Amino acid sequence: MSEEKDVIKVAKKTNFRQLIEMDVTKYTEKKGQFDYLPWADGHQLMKEFDENSDVTIREFEHWSVISGNSQDFLVSKELPYQSTGNSAYVEVTVIVKGKDETEIFPVLDFRNQDVADPTMSQVNKALKRGFVKALAKHGLGLYIYRGEDLPVLPIVGPKELERTEAALQKLNSIVGTDTTEEMIHRLNQWTEQNFKHLVKIEDLKEMTVEHYGLIGRLIAEATNKAETVAKENKKAKKTEAKEK
Repeated sequence: MSEEKDVIKVAKKTNFRQLIEMDVTKYTEKKGQFDYLPWADGHQLMKEFDENSDVTIREFEHWSVISGNSQDFLVSKELPYQSTGNSAYVEVTVIVKGKDETEIFPVLDFRNQDVADPTMSQVNKALKRGFVKALAKHGLGLYIYRGEDLPVLPIVGPKELERTEAALQKLNSIVGTDTTEEMIHRLNQWTEQNFKHLVKIEDLKEMTVEHYGLIGRLIAEATNKAETVAKENKKAKKTEAKEK
């Protein structure tokens, strides 16, 4: 009898309650100190919950002038983002069980700064992030965003980037090959083992101030080791030449 009551109780749960109680921890990934739900996993969970669910992307009219032989023509085309002068945004609506939730999401660059004239790659990323947040408004993974307003680590500026690249050039000249990818790989291994709050990077431009300090140490150690090896090899060659 108690089991029957439990079934009835579950059946009376709202769609929002069912989604917000869904455990998505096995799908979440980490970016820096924050968890996030990849859009592909979110889309799968959405469809499994409601096979008739749908996603709509608003398209905005963009006007431009094309010069002809005798006169100019005003033409328009629809694009999945809207420009506001110094920034741009996308609008994504997710429909689950007949209810729609909409998210307006800014188009950002790798520094999480507004983009005035975005590339389609940046627009696509904004659409995917907007989709997951609109889905969260239905309840799925909503808990993930409770800490989204926490401060994020600042990205390094041009001077720090130039110093890192200069240090790499010195190392490269000693070993005779480009070590950038290797240094980034070592950095990601180090952060994964000892600094789990830091996200892995694929490019030096993605470095936070903490990445900058860590990779500087790695490059300095590699440079010292390479210089030592180079000196030993040079000394060995001189000794070999004298013996001949």
